[in-house]
Amino acid sequence: MSLESISSSPQGDVARAALKVAFGARPIEAIKLIVGGITTALTLRVQFGGRGYLLRAEGEPSPLRNPHQYESMRIAAEAGVAPRIRYLDEAARVVVMDFIEQRPLYDYPGGFPGLAHGLGELLKHLQTAPVFPHFVDYPDIVDCLFAHVRRTGLIGASHAQYSCRAPGTRPP
Repeated sequence: MSLESISSSPQGDVARAALKVAFGARPIEAIKLIVGGITTALTLRVQFGGRGYLLRAEGEPSPLRNPHQYESMRIAAEAGVAPRIRYLDEAARVVVMDFIEQRPLYDYPGGFPGLAHGLGELLKHLQTAPVFPHFVDYPDIVDCLFAHVRRTGLIGASHAQYSCRAPGTRPP
């Protein structure tokens, strides 16, 4: 796959522009489409200078989208608990960040005791970071997700009694 081959994607122009800003004229060594999940985003693993990066260009914005997702991502990256952000354009809904290679937990340096210590350090950094902007209470988002699924017609009228609560209310 090449960067030119994604030009047919609705996010192709945004992806190319983001990579140009993030890495300039450096040649792309490798590019791979990342698939999976339920998203309209264009997600690519790109390699520059022997290092991997993840580019994510959102598709059509969902009504369920967290409007604070990029601010939360920035807070987590600055706290060292998320990949370093190389480029972010909230208006274009695109981000380029370090790619984190998947590896099994049993390979963690120091084994499981080292992993437990590492998780503690990670939590310490997260707890000292600024608070993520408030989006919605969890029960409210579940209700909204359920209402969205019902509007698709995937759930029949027999389930109509399971309706959204008014935002901010709690079940008995």
